[in-house]
Amino acid sequence: MRLFVSQSNDPFVNLAFEETLLREGGDAAFLWVNSPCVVIGRNQNPFHETDPAFLKAHGIALARRLSGGGAVYHDRGNLNYSIASDALDENKAANWALSALDRLGIHADVTGRNDITVDGMKIGGLAERYDGRNLQHGTLLVSVDMLMLTQALRPSAFKLKKHGIASVKSRVANLTSFAGDIDVARLMAAFEDVLGAPSACATMDQTVQKRACELQSPNWVFATHAIGDVEFETIVKGDLYRFSLEVSNGFVQSASITTDACRAPDLDAIAEQLKGRSLQEIPSWTGHLTQSSGKATLLLQADAQ
Repeated sequence: MRLFVSQSNDPFVNLAFEETLLREGGDAAFLWVNSPCVVIGRNQNPFHETDPAFLKAHGIALARRLSGGGAVYHDRGNLNYSIASDALDENKAANWALSALDRLGIHADVTGRNDITVDGMKIGGLAERYDGRNLQHGTLLVSVDMLMLTQALRPSAFKLKKHGIASVKSRVANLTSFAGDIDVARLMAAFEDVLGAPSACATMDQTVQKRACELQSPNWVFATHAIGDVEFETIVKGDLYRFSLEVSNGFVQSASITTDACRAPDLDAIAEQLKGRSLQEIPSWTGHLTQSSGKATLLLQADAQ
């Protein structure tokens, strides 16, 4: 078993390197820590799991992984681990994590939908991808910012009528709640000790960097499951505007707008403005009423956050 440890905290680079282990032959394990990000499962709708506008405002990346499962929040207080192999062993990654925790005096169990729990509290989760080879990976909450986790995993106010599997919410806790002296470095050392293999730095070569760029693309993060109807509301100078958009491949195809405004702008003109706009922009659109030649017009523009 080869063991790689990442020196990068870029979630897209780490996900890209993990993919190389899935594509290559032989057994390999990987340990890494990400900068703040939300990582959603392959079959999830980002707007059901988080508010992309909030993430953007707080410098939190939004990523989609290859495997299924639910949305997770990562920061530097979170350890990620994965195992890629030819053999389909459903418990390999879970046993690695449980054994590492046991070495630190923490008894954990795998319960429910691939949750890792201590005393009934979720401290991590597991997911899997089979693509000719098997990739199992998981995450453990060591000293994560729980306030930010709660805020980052709050769904968007915008409603997508179709597509996407929502996460099942669980009570979560940090491992520091059960062992005050634990940190990410100690946990990583326990993982390495259990595996009994010398570790090597993960090489983030041009292939990995290219794939990282692809994983960061809105076409992967947003459009995969952003097909169908989108509804949202916004208040402009005290007036309520309701938008209903038909979306395909991540772009607005048509729009219908209603309002309770007494002196409404040209809603048909606004609908034309929206055609061709990327769904990725929707969370940060802001409305502004301006006067042009005595006629009120509602302009939608990307927020400058």
